[in-house]
Amino acid sequence: MVAKEAETRENQEQKLDQEIEIEKEEPEIAEEPAELEPEAEEWKNRFIRLQADFDNHRKRANKERLEERERGEEGVLLQLLEVCDNFSRAISAAEDSTDYDGLLKGVKMIESQLKGVLTRFFVEPIPALNQPFDPHLHHAVLHTEAADVPANTIIAELQVGYQRKGKVLRPSMVQVSQNSAKTQGGQDSDE
Repeated sequence: MVAKEAETRENQEQKLDQEIEIEKEEPEIAEEPAELEPEAEEWKNRFIRLQADFDNHRKRANKERLEERERGEEGVLLQLLEVCDNFSRAISAAEDSTDYDGLLKGVKMIESQLKGVLTRFFVEPIPALNQPFDPHLHHAVLHTEAADVPANTIIAELQVGYQRKGKVLRPSMVQVSQNSAKTQGGQDSDE
């Protein structure tokens, strides 16, 4: 029993020694955050600089994109100005002359020049006349009964539509055929 008591005392002493050692280590742990403060401050400063660099990069990229767009627009506008100059010349010539055939020829040349500018920028007219009506490409403003044309066929183009690289810029304004109830009934009986 004396041996057990001695063993128990030794265990208790070891526990006390461990607790004392833990207490000694605690101040070291408290000192560690102070040691890490300069490193944390350095990381914080790096983060702030990286965030500022990213913001500057984003602003610079936006500015460059806008400048590039403006250069592209200027190229288009310069070509359109040439067309405007030719219209001005045609008007001046028409005021001084009675040669309407020459004037018509000049205006047709200007139209051709303008269509050339549009073609260089991949703008093309949307086919409409005698085509089936497509609501994605055409805007129907009139419906007319027509027995000699299939239903939903474009029979007149009132305004040319344009597309660029498959995207509709402006739909064609069209007149579309429709069959009357009598015509449709008559066709059904022939079948």
